[in-house]
Amino acid sequence: MVLEMTMAIKKTLKSLSKVNLPSKNSIAYHFFANGYNFAPKNIMFEITHRCNLRCSTCWWWRKEGTKSEKFLNEEMTFEEIKNFVDGVSKYNPRFVITGGEPFVRKDIYDIIKYIKSKGMYCEVITNGIPFDPEKVVETGLDSIDISIDGDEKTYDKIRGEGNFKKVIKNIKLLQKAREYSKPPKITIGCTISKQNIHCLDKVVDIAHELKTNLIYQNLIFVLPEVLEKHEKELLKTFNIQTPHWRGYLIQHKELPDVEMLTKKMTLVKQKAKEKGVNVSYYPYGLCELNDLQRWYSGADDISIGKCVQPYFSARVKPNGDVVSCPRVNYHIGNLKEKSFMDIWNNKNMKYFRKQLRKQKMFPACVRCSKVMIKHD
Repeated sequence: MVLEMTMAIKKTLKSLSKVNLPSKNSIAYHFFANGYNFAPKNIMFEITHRCNLRCSTCWWWRKEGTKSEKFLNEEMTFEEIKNFVDGVSKYNPRFVITGGEPFVRKDIYDIIKYIKSKGMYCEVITNGIPFDPEKVVETGLDSIDISIDGDEKTYDKIRGEGNFKKVIKNIKLLQKAREYSKPPKITIGCTISKQNIHCLDKVVDIAHELKTNLIYQNLIFVLPEVLEKHEKELLKTFNIQTPHWRGYLIQHKELPDVEMLTKKMTLVKQKAKEKGVNVSYYPYGLCELNDLQRWYSGADDISIGKCVQPYFSARVKPNGDVVSCPRVNYHIGNLKEKSFMDIWNNKNMKYFRKQLRKQKMFPACVRCSKVMIKHD
């Protein structure tokens, strides 16, 4: 028995050495077959689904998006959010606030300040237009990710005429307010699509000019034949219909040209090295030819074959719903009715983890930004 346990531990540690995940939570994946888990390391908080823009690429607002009046009209109050933060603060998770557009909430600065007053890390993902740079710095926010899709012409085509100038102005004002050394750390996020593939390298120039970090997010998408399998699987396993992947539905002809993308990403890497721009790629290092070909071809063997996100990351909707993940959207509980930690290991969440542990991944999830990519 001792020998078997020793071998199991060695196997687990060897597995953990290959991926950059919180070890304690990853061990839970291997040993807690009943679905139990430690407190999450990350909390993704969709604080609102309202937005000041109507981007043509948005999974929520675009023509094929998944707009829901439920989340638009039912947002947690500041007091409810404080109770939520109080309940998890002793576990010290990292908060990532997203949306919609977080800064359309007038109390967002107070919310960030409250999270920081509890000693927790806080990051905000934003389009960079509706915020006050000086107020952002005053909150003590650790990191801010601002979306820029390409050069001015491309950006304005996707996000609306005149908005490129607004976001550039705000980043410069934010740099000035933080005196180029104080928090928050500023990162530009560029999502790759057919609409901006021709100017991806221009974003390196923008990051260099603004003295920011840069992240390229490969397109998250689902093909029609995969979506059909995904919906059948979720109906069978959880008896739910989840419309959220429909916001990522794309036809084969709408995918970026891989040959052109590979050339552009090669240019991106060269230019970033020359200009000293710190660049990352998501999912985890997806920028090489073979990986890009598999990602955009529709192949289903591109990941390491399992998802462990619900073991160390939680997702909270604007109305307080805690869900298994944003793509499956299996309802776990609501923060207006129960504390977060009561929900985190309740019967619904344990059931979800057990099913995920058994099936490893659901069909559409193979192109989630959180997956680990196989490398040839």
